[in-house]
Amino acid sequence: MYIALVFMIVTSIVCIFIGSHRLLKDVRKGRVDEVLQAADAAAFPITGSCVLFGLYVALKFIPKHVVGMILSGYLSIAAVFALGSAMRMITPSQFILRFLTGVFSIAVCVAYLVTKHWVLNNIMAVSICITAISALNISNFKTSSILLIGLFIYDIFWVFGTDVMVSVATGIDGPIKILFPQTIFGSHAKKSLLGLGDIVIPGFFIAQTLVFSTLYVKRGTFYFRVAMWAYFLSLVNTMSVMLIFQHAQPALLYIVPWLLLSTLTAAAVKGDLKKLFLYDVELTMEKKPVKAKPATSDAKNAAGEEDGLGAILWHLTKELFGFVVEEEEVEKPKKQQIKQPESPKQQEQKQLEPQAKKASPVVSPAAKQPAQAKKKQ
Repeated sequence: MYIALVFMIVTSIVCIFIGSHRLLKDVRKGRVDEVLQAADAAAFPITGSCVLFGLYVALKFIPKHVVGMILSGYLSIAAVFALGSAMRMITPSQFILRFLTGVFSIAVCVAYLVTKHWVLNNIMAVSICITAISALNISNFKTSSILLIGLFIYDIFWVFGTDVMVSVATGIDGPIKILFPQTIFGSHAKKSLLGLGDIVIPGFFIAQTLVFSTLYVKRGTFYFRVAMWAYFLSLVNTMSVMLIFQHAQPALLYIVPWLLLSTLTAAAVKGDLKKLFLYDVELTMEKKPVKAKPATSDAKNAAGEEDGLGAILWHLTKELFGFVVEEEEVEKPKKQQIKQPESPKQQEQKQLEPQAKKASPVVSPAAKQPAQAKKKQ
């Protein structure tokens, strides 16, 4: 039981750490397309409630295996692209390696659909978390506060007020949660779980603190470390209460206060409260001139001009198998010429050149003409 809880804490922290640094890298290069605004953040809890209740009703009136099959297929397709994106972070930009990465991603998802093994579930769930955190940037701390507080209320209502959250989380087999057996030796029937929302939603905020701390206030990773420690302590708090009361706990009930209060306190101590409220992600993103490209179908798909489902899936599939090269890989730095080591004779000549220049004064042509005239006389 305790090993399962430690595993989930470590896994969630690793996901947020990797996703945050990947987002920072993209922000530095001005490559972040999706920025969450305040209106979108306010709509998040409402949209989430509609989806959650819709799934709950579907599980009540439609056979569970049918709902599970549909959702598992949908989530597995998303996990294929997420896993491929995560694998590209550690794979050299060679076509054959990228192609094999795509094959591996599909193989993992197919194996999961066949076996439903918790290890394969976790591989896909981790890749979804990392990709989601690195793909979405929050515009400012007002927006992130609206998002966290809204989902704080959402989590409390659906966990304590009804059995909807627990029913959906336990009734759907899909990479929407981190799983670990409560007993390592013996039956793996009973598993502890942590929903991806309890990783991704705090991950958005923590990634924002990394960008703010590194690029805006220039304090290194100070606020990021504060937020990571707050997240760690909030998970320990959540699981301690769960063990004491033997009841599922809404993790955001503990995560949100820990994150917001710790960040505000740290900013007050450092004198950065005003900067915290004035921060906007647009101020940290490097603006790069856009190069004109031929209007091919691939370019249109990448730019979002053809945003049909088929066009998007086709572009993602080509990117998965390495047929689409990212911009940062195209613009490789020029190779520096390697200078050959100088021989001893060349070194001696270099040392003698300055001495020779000092010993032989340079006479201009104008000075030579009077001397030649005197010789003639």
